[in-house]
Amino acid sequence: YNAHIKIFNQFFNTYLVMDKQILSTSPMNGVRLKKENSRYGVYTKSEVKKYINHALTRKDSMKWILLLLIYTGARRGEIAKLKASQVKFDTDCKRYYLHIAEDGNGKTENATREVALHADLIEYGFIDYVSGCNSYYLFPDIASTSLNQLTQEFITIRDDLNIAPLDKNGARRAIHSLRHTFITYASGWMKDNTHLQTVIGHAKTGLGVTKRYIHTIPLDSTAYIIDGLNWKS
Repeated sequence: YNAHIKIFNQFFNTYLVMDKQILSTSPMNGVRLKKENSRYGVYTKSEVKKYINHALTRKDSMKWILLLLIYTGARRGEIAKLKASQVKFDTDCKRYYLHIAEDGNGKTENATREVALHADLIEYGFIDYVSGCNSYYLFPDIASTSLNQLTQEFITIRDDLNIAPLDKNGARRAIHSLRHTFITYASGWMKDNTHLQTVIGHAKTGLGVTKRYIHTIPLDSTAYIIDGLNWKS
């Protein structure tokens, strides 16, 4: 709607009224743009399962891009630029995890964190994929393209799966909405807000002076945030 209104305004107001002076007034006067919701929406559980089922049919990098976004709540740039060296094993809690590093794009030090890998990712073969990777980046074809291109490819997938671009509240749904979806669901079982903030790379808020005494929260203290995800049922 808004795109068409802008085109008509340019044609009538700019071209016919101002430039050519064929019309004295534009028939578009009084026609206003609809206010768009700039907030990102979330996907339903059934829609997330659609994304997972689609990802499992793929043989390219988008398989793991989708699955990692769904199961970690990480930002698209963090996943797109992942290196094999960032997939690690914690000997204390016997868990594979991602060591997500600050990306240099204006994110704070909170962006550097450890995120446990969900059992589903292990079952789907992610560790085997990492072991067989011979490139600097885990997804070299994605890492070499712009993030906007990744976003557009995701939109194509969303539309092919007949998933609506807006949620029930009118908020737009794109690739970043997978992060919003993760946070929304995980907030239901978090024991401590700082645990969720740690996993997703947000600043730890509401701690007052205690904040300066909290360093890196151990992986085994935050892994339950990841383990609580159950997209299969």
